[in-house]
Amino acid sequence: MGKHVSLQDLKQIDWSTLSQAYDASAEDVAYNLEILLTLSSGEEVFEQALSELYNSISHQGIIYDSTTAAIPFLIAALDHCPSSCKPTLVRLLGSISQGMAYLAQHEDVYTHFDAQLAWVNEGIEALWKGFDSLTFLLTDPINEVRIQAPYLVTNLLGKSEDFRPVAYRNRSLDMAFALRISQELLPTEPDSFVRCSFVYSLGHTAFNYPDSLKILRQLLQQTRDERVRICTALNLAMHQQYEDALEPLTTALKNCAVTDRLFFNELPWFSGWLRFQLVYSLSSFPFVYLDQILPAFLQSIKAASANTTELEIIPILRYVFQGRKVDLSKGLAGLSASERTILRTIYANSAILGTPIVRVSLALQNCIGLEDKKDVWKQLLGI
Repeated sequence: MGKHVSLQDLKQIDWSTLSQAYDASAEDVAYNLEILLTLSSGEEVFEQALSELYNSISHQGIIYDSTTAAIPFLIAALDHCPSSCKPTLVRLLGSISQGMAYLAQHEDVYTHFDAQLAWVNEGIEALWKGFDSLTFLLTDPINEVRIQAPYLVTNLLGKSEDFRPVAYRNRSLDMAFALRISQELLPTEPDSFVRCSFVYSLGHTAFNYPDSLKILRQLLQQTRDERVRICTALNLAMHQQYEDALEPLTTALKNCAVTDRLFFNELPWFSGWLRFQLVYSLSSFPFVYLDQILPAFLQSIKAASANTTELEIIPILRYVFQGRKVDLSKGLAGLSASERTILRTIYANSAILGTPIVRVSLALQNCIGLEDKKDVWKQLLGI
């Protein structure tokens, strides 16, 4: 499946001149790649090598020149990777495909922008050279691989055509990929999480192939799989298809205690509780939808804690208050009915206000100008 590279090719690279995480040379990268290319490597050794490569060439999603050099060998390792290790290898390739530059996290201190950008660009180009091999993963017999593979392929399709080898620039790949998912892969896929990954791909190909939105709307009407319905609605909302997405998303958030358990963190684009994703999505809706969204927001607030304030309480407050601050001098008279309801629901959740978590107080003050002292809230709300 992978493009043929050998141990000899690996040894022809001067890894000591390449960089990796923690300002170290990349000689240990070559050592771990050699393990991946050795047919006799056992599962435990193979998995350990992958773990070390994650830390060295894809630390926090950062791309290095050693990352680019490693890509052909990682793709080649797919041919004989132990089954138990294959999902990890595909996740590593997916992390690399995301191509997040070091600059994105440390712009204030990083001084080698041109070099870093070149590493990112070269890394994406190196992955493109293995595109045909990577698409084989979409039908891999291992569920976890099929969950990861659409994310990997979609990340490549989402990059500018400038990153694509010439042979791939005029192949209408987005359309072909979307049609393959909708006509071939989705109808026969037995695993719910894999179907969610295919939905993610359809949502992101829609930026270049708008007919993907029609496919998603049809899927939303036809599927009874609640995970797929929620993922489909999230992707439709991303494209401002609010009328289609509203009911599935608000219903899911109203039942957040149940829907939180529908997902797990193995979905490569998804982390944390589902309700965080739902709040984020619904907070992007036009303000005219507030009355329809408000009951769902209240359920999220009831499930919140001080530790989740920044992920669900603050986005809700931004949406409801639309940038306005609370005017304590006006009291309840200065609040709309929805603002009163939101603040009373927050006050009623004893896990939010009056905690020693300083950033919670700062977040509330920055958002609505109201510190998290319960006596202040009590006086404001007339409780």
